[in-house]
Amino acid sequence: AVEPPSRHSLRHCPSCTVQLRKLYLSDACPRRAGHGTTLFAAALRDALHVGGVRDGGGGGAGGGGSSSSSGSTAKVSLVVWVLAGNTTARAFYEARGMRVVSDNHRARFGGRSYPYVALALDDAAAALAKLDAHCATAAAAASD
Repeated sequence: AVEPPSRHSLRHCPSCTVQLRKLYLSDACPRRAGHGTTLFAAALRDALHVGGVRDGGGGGAGGGGSSSSSGSTAKVSLVVWVLAGNTTARAFYEARGMRVVSDNHRARFGGRSYPYVALALDDAAAALAKLDAHCATAAAAASD
């Protein structure tokens, strides 16, 4: 789920315009098959929508197109929180251009306290364009 950032997220990432709340794969879903990347690309598209930037339908970000709204060049930045010990999730987001912006937060669930890390992405449109290009290259290679 993508939504405007919480007040808490804005304290740790004041420039973030969108917060990614949930991105999970079922335990039954095979890992390293591109499913997480597909979901992340969909989340980036949602982030652009929630952040007020229209996705040009595959032309990539910042393309010539006929977009004339005054806010169309504004960057949409994204924040996501992950458990500090979830090294798989951290590596996944970092491989997609996100960086740690806060690593000293704890949240309480079920009477226990857990350390969390906030990761941020400065430009969702640029990240989406990079993912789309990567996926197109991978699809072309698979069809050969």
